[in-house]
Amino acid sequence: GASGTLAAVRLLESARAKAGDIRIVLVERNAHIGRGVAYGTEVAFHILNVRQNKMSVYPEDEDHFPRWLARTNSNEMKNPFQPRRRYAEYLASVLSDARRSAPSGVFSVVNGEAEKFTKLPNGKIEIQIKGAAPVHCDRFILATGHRGPGVPAGLAAIRESARFHADPWDRKIDRIGKNETILVVGSGLTAVDFILTRMRAGHANSIDVISRHGLPPLGHPLHGEDYPLKTPFKDESVRGVVRELREHSSQAGDRWPHLIDRFRGEVQRIWTSWSESERKRFLRHVQRYWDTHRHRVAPEVYREWDLYVRGGKVKITAGRIVGATEAGDGILIRAESRKGGKFEKRYDRIVNCTGAASDLSLLNDHGYAKDPLALGIPTDLAGHPIRADGSPEPDIVVLSPALRTTFWEMTAIPDLRGQAKVAAEAILGGLR
Repeated sequence: GASGTLAAVRLLESARAKAGDIRIVLVERNAHIGRGVAYGTEVAFHILNVRQNKMSVYPEDEDHFPRWLARTNSNEMKNPFQPRRRYAEYLASVLSDARRSAPSGVFSVVNGEAEKFTKLPNGKIEIQIKGAAPVHCDRFILATGHRGPGVPAGLAAIRESARFHADPWDRKIDRIGKNETILVVGSGLTAVDFILTRMRAGHANSIDVISRHGLPPLGHPLHGEDYPLKTPFKDESVRGVVRELREHSSQAGDRWPHLIDRFRGEVQRIWTSWSESERKRFLRHVQRYWDTHRHRVAPEVYREWDLYVRGGKVKITAGRIVGATEAGDGILIRAESRKGGKFEKRYDRIVNCTGAASDLSLLNDHGYAKDPLALGIPTDLAGHPIRADGSPEPDIVVLSPALRTTFWEMTAIPDLRGQAKVAAEAILGGLR
């Protein structure tokens, strides 16, 4: 996916690679490099949620992506929010350029799925590849991104039903009839993508949505601008940060999105300064509201979404499913509303859009420290996973949303691209 591609580019552009001193092997189970979950879509109206001038592979060259767009199709430059499939093409193009800058034989791709790794007595690392020969290396970057969403507890009884879709991007979902009733579980970015895709395919019925707080994403303004925010705040506890942001939002009025964009650059610094108890306080009381205001959709996507909501084609309920049973030709769910009261309703299909989680399967059973917040895995600032004794693992670097444990903000390109540079430097440091 994107994380692995970003890391490969940084390694290929290093002096060690250009001198032919190292070999870089990229293991990828999909046919196309750089797409992953985020950019694997071929749907033209699946749009990036970040403006093009913040999506460069190189944080030190913010205009790199816009220049690539101008060179490949200047007409597309007019839209600040680009199609995701175009960004996948950009990543592939940058990787191709980086490969050409290195000598032949420095870079290779293994098409396969990494299943586990073992540290050998000679210090090497052996990575088992499903159905293929293992890969041996001195160091590796774990950039496995996301795994599919987990099944909510209230839906466990129908998880094997053909009418329940655990993965909203499974191709089987195309078989949903235009007149079938659908319940979407989760109201975040994935839900917006799925529902707009169904509506554009001509879905006739309204679509119900249920999530614990009933908070769908908000929209970006068309153009970004700087917001005059003075940091650090006097009080950077969770309570103090929320108070400051509320006061500034009240003053900002319609400019509140620019305030949030400006504050994003402070989040990693503040998160790393918080104690475990402060982080838990944030996750318990603030996260849902932060996510709604922080993870916004492109203006044109929000306009279409808002029309469906206002017109009653999308109906959102704040609540939770407490049970579900397959009932003949449908699924009967039992739910509790956040406002109080219980209700039952039958649906032809239930689609799980609760959001993906970090894929840490390769790190299981290696004795690394556990994350008490269940966000990812504890690491140092370079991304080295922390062993049970508190020391960092020098030969492995994590570059994925699993770094939320350490940084909180580590899911979007503006965060991952900077960390990719750090990861490459950590991998190259001290190599023989």
